[in-house]
Amino acid sequence: MGIQGYDKFFLHDVMDNLGFATDFAVNGCGIAPDSFYDFFIISKVARQIETNSPVFICGCSGTELALTVFERVGFDAVIPDMPFGFERFNRTPEYWAGWITAFYQWKRGLSFSRIRDFVPFHDIINMYYPLHEAPEEKFLGVMDEIIKKKERSAVSYSARRRTS
Repeated sequence: MGIQGYDKFFLHDVMDNLGFATDFAVNGCGIAPDSFYDFFIISKVARQIETNSPVFICGCSGTELALTVFERVGFDAVIPDMPFGFERFNRTPEYWAGWITAFYQWKRGLSFSRIRDFVPFHDIINMYYPLHEAPEEKFLGVMDEIIKKKERSAVSYSARRRTS
């Protein structure tokens, strides 16, 4: 269906890395979730994941992924003191949002940018409490429905404008 640039074998790694990167950026560095997601897209790291760059598929940690994003967009993040690294065992809503967004991107073949066009990243984080313990397929269905509604709304609006 669209962009699915890497083998399923690497999906879990990508999910973990985007989850850890998001958690690190938001909870470790204090960046707003939507800002980090925008940086992720602008830096072209998102596109490199979509097109199977081995560096971002399996060659770096989540923290390294986030630091690369910061470097590429020229963002001078305040990096927390991390004697043992930032990646932790408890999973935050921000971790889950990065993790599940990577899953959605791979399963549906939409670019990370296109996903953002329909659903702001903070809205995905807000889905944590109803969906974080549900099967991943439940999230797929919820996102699919949101996107379909927004697509229908955009088509309807466009049609109304043409007849005005």
